[in-house]
This record gives sequence, structure tokens and C-alpha cells, in this order.
Amino acid sequence: MNNFQKYFAVIDTETNWSDDVMSIGVVIAETATFKAVDKKYYIITPACNSGGMYSSVLDLKNVKVSLKEKRKNVMSDLIATLESYDIDSLFAYNASFD
Repeated sequence: MNNFQKYFAVIDTETNWSDDVMSIGVVIAETATFKAVDKKYYIITPACNSGGMYSSVLDLKNVKVSLKEKRKNVMSDLIATLESYDIDSLFAYNASFD
């Protein structure tokens, strides 16, 4: 992360039994304060229909789904969101699994 970068993103994905990404959660936070300024939650179709360890909690009533669409549309929205905060680097936890 560059020293002058004002925001950073934390991203988590969940995969189905076929190892396809079925959901993505992202939180944008201020670099200086770690205060969350934006968040999005995506469900990817049709991957979400294949079943996975966390399939039963994809559509929780108290969680706002930002977009439930095909992968291409989800990725376009995610990229636009990251670009709007000038985020140009991604870091992954457990990337070898998800």
C-alpha cells in the first residue's frame, strides 16, 4: 500500500463445492483511522446455487445484498467501487483456499 493512499479494502470470498466463488464481501476503510466508509456484499449466480459450506447463510435477512448477478456484472461493480476509492492493490487472506 502506498503511503499516500487514503483508503484500503478488505475482501473475503466464499466458494461452493466446485471451488467457484459464490459470494464476495468487501469493506473500504480509511488508511489513517481504519474507519469503515463503505461496504458491499455480492452473491454470484449461478455459482451460489451449487451448494457449499456457507450456502445456507448467503441470503441472511439482516444483510443487505449489493448485487446478486452473474460473475461479470459483480466484478464490474466491484472494480468500479475499488476505483472510486483509488484502491489499486489487493491483499488476500488464505488465497490458496479461496
